Amino acid sequence: MNILDKLDALVSALIHQLGLAVQIPGFVLGVGLVVLAIVLYRNVRDSHGKGNPAIGTRIVAGAAIVIGLPILLTAIGTGATDSLLWSLIALTVAGFWLAGEKGKMITFIGIVIGFLAVAAVIGISQSAPADCVIATAVRSITHQASVVWTNLVHHN
Repeated sequence: MNILDKLDALVSALIHQLGLAVQIPGFVLGVGLVVLAIVLYRNVRDSHGKGNPAIGTRIVAGAAIVIGLPILLTAIGTGATDSLLWSLIALTVAGFWLAGEKGKMITFIGIVIGFLAVAAVIGISQSAPADCVIATAVRSITHQASVVWTNLVHHN
């Protein structure tokens, strides 16, 4: 049994034992953070090109979605590994969104965050429990990509 199986079992047991005492506050906190991220995203999108520096807003919006999404998903009963993978996918998007900000260093940092998050999603998916929906989908995509790559390399 690997660490992801243990984490998933622990979170499931904790939610089962505490029930609504954990689910309702988690749901409210998760929804609040996701809504905050959406509002901040729209604020950045609407003010784009008006000279308003948006880097701080982008960072706060990215952090809100990366933290809020797994809290919300766990509160509604999604497994811990799937919630973690969704959080890493949100981190990937936030990293590449940050890369769209002006400045070479910010662009570089955003790209690095995005690629590291993609690598983490792929790495975690390879050792995730069999009942993880996102991990199964990522494994399927990476398998198909390796088949295509192998066919391209061996046919030339």
